[in-house]
Amino acid sequence: MNIKFNYKSNTLSTMRTMNVIHNYCEIDNIDDLKNALKYAKDNSLKVLILGNGSNTLIGDLPCDTLVIRIKMKKIEIKDTVVTAQCGAILPYVAKLSMEKSLSGLEWAAQIPGSIGGAVIMNAGAFKGEIMDFIEKVTVMDYSGEIHELKRSDIECGHRWTSLMQKELIVISVVLRLKHDDHEEIMKRVAGYREYRTKTQPKGCSLGSTFKGYFDETEGRNISAGYLIDKCNLKGKMYKEILISDKHANFLINTGNADPDDFLKVISDIRKTVFEQTGIKLQPEIRLWFSKETLEKYDLL
Repeated sequence: MNIKFNYKSNTLSTMRTMNVIHNYCEIDNIDDLKNALKYAKDNSLKVLILGNGSNTLIGDLPCDTLVIRIKMKKIEIKDTVVTAQCGAILPYVAKLSMEKSLSGLEWAAQIPGSIGGAVIMNAGAFKGEIMDFIEKVTVMDYSGEIHELKRSDIECGHRWTSLMQKELIVISVVLRLKHDDHEEIMKRVAGYREYRTKTQPKGCSLGSTFKGYFDETEGRNISAGYLIDKCNLKGKMYKEILISDKHANFLINTGNADPDDFLKVISDIRKTVFEQTGIKLQPEIRLWFSKETLEKYDLL
């Protein structure tokens, strides 16, 4: 285990914004993870776990924070059961599964996150979600103890699981998929890829910025992108940040945008949508900033 100080964050997130992480380490085995947690406890540091950084905006984290990036990536497939360590990249898990003619993860073929992060937030697309296929999840608590959770032990909803509210680190996951015709699987993947190409922008982003809104009166989900577009924000530019003109729920770093500027844009979008629709959008991405900064932008 090697603790790095004042580590530049621009390579750790798909948004490619720059800030400094005061305490940072990368982990590729269980023993080092336990040692990192002990280091954090001994030095009174708050622990934050980073996967592939595809849904995390890294800002002015306090000095008493340790960011741990877990890079354990082993994948094993036996019949219809897929076991993957938390750092395995989700599209790669999907690719290996589909090569075995296993269906269930077609929707994940272009989602650039780690499988551990996907489980924590119940990632999904095209009416599929990772929790639909989970059999069990192995986690470590912050004291270094390992626990095995059944699917029934984990509550979940749209882009949410009960794991988000607990001091638990996903170590590995077991998925049960199903056999299907390989050609049919690849047709579905091609269809999803074509749809994404038509509807989602390229560039440095974190994907969907806000969660969709469930309208209880009408009994349906309303996409955040639709609400943002309805408020005439689509295509707007603030400094080097673009509210995508292809999908209004995507914020694009077109140059060297500052993390605080992204918070301002996120805050302004929420305010405008609330004023015009009465709906307060909730961020889908993780905002790693100090309490003071989040309070400043009404995002705490």
